[in-house]
Amino acid sequence: DAFLAKVFTPAEQRWLAKADPLPSLAARFAAKEAASKAFGTGIGAELALTSVAILSGPDGEPVVELDERGRALLAQRGATRLLVSLTHTDDLAQAFAVLVR
Repeated sequence: DAFLAKVFTPAEQRWLAKADPLPSLAARFAAKEAASKAFGTGIGAELALTSVAILSGPDGEPVVELDERGRALLAQRGATRLLVSLTHTDDLAQAFAVLVR
């Protein structure tokens, strides 16, 4: 529980209700890491793991929700959006993130 609270927002933790949540959670973790690289900060003092939430849009597309620190970094980088792409199998999760100006 402590690990989940440190890494995933309450909205993201809803994936735990799925029959097999681990591939989806792994892809979301990869997206958080990719987002931290896109910001150029990594995970740490400027950006927490919970600063970036990866949710699902109405058609199942990944939607990024940023907290105050994430929104501040987005503005500092001159970007208006952070887009991510996720993919996973049972054994592998990957994500790609890009800042859009």
